[in-house]
Amino acid sequence: MSRPTTRGVVLAGGLSRRFAGGPKALATLDDDPLVVHVARAVRAATGPPPAVAVRGPDQRTALGAVLGDAAFVEDDPEFEGPLAGVVGAARALSEPWLFVCGCDMPLLAPAAVGWLLDRAAGDAVVVTEDGVVQPTHALYRREAVCRVAPDLPRDGGVRALVGALDDVARHPVGAGAGVGLASSLANVNTRADLRALRERDG
Repeated sequence: MSRPTTRGVVLAGGLSRRFAGGPKALATLDDDPLVVHVARAVRAATGPPPAVAVRGPDQRTALGAVLGDAAFVEDDPEFEGPLAGVVGAARALSEPWLFVCGCDMPLLAPAAVGWLLDRAAGDAVVVTEDGVVQPTHALYRREAVCRVAPDLPRDGGVRALVGALDDVARHPVGAGAGVGLASSLANVNTRADLRALRERDG
């Protein structure tokens, strides 16, 4: 079964408020910035360089220095937080499907992304963990995001987007145990989270 044409979208427009000491996207793990780990995995799963959603030119410059050939899209000013990046990407890109993830997910697994792509259907494909939707490691039909965006609250978050879509396939994280889905979902919010990842093999 062929996989749908998909563009990876790496959400990098955040302010890193909980991550003291600079932008977390540029913090390193195994000698590479977190965003580089993510972009590499996304490209391995989807093909083209990912589109990196940023808040403005300063982030574009800083991330462009480490990402090479990645493309950039602007967060949509109508929204706040990660939702701004998702809607901005949906309105700027042309691919029918978008795989959306955070820039702070260095264990992102190409196999886990591919597992979602193999299940592309309806408006979105999301993973649930303990019954809770994980909306920033998910597959969205671009047209569906554009369709519902005008009705979304400015500060509703990406879960509001999932709730507004008509046809969402939900898969429990355990269903993807064979492709490392649970570890792929792991994200870095604080310096302590990053230390834990650095010490995982120690």
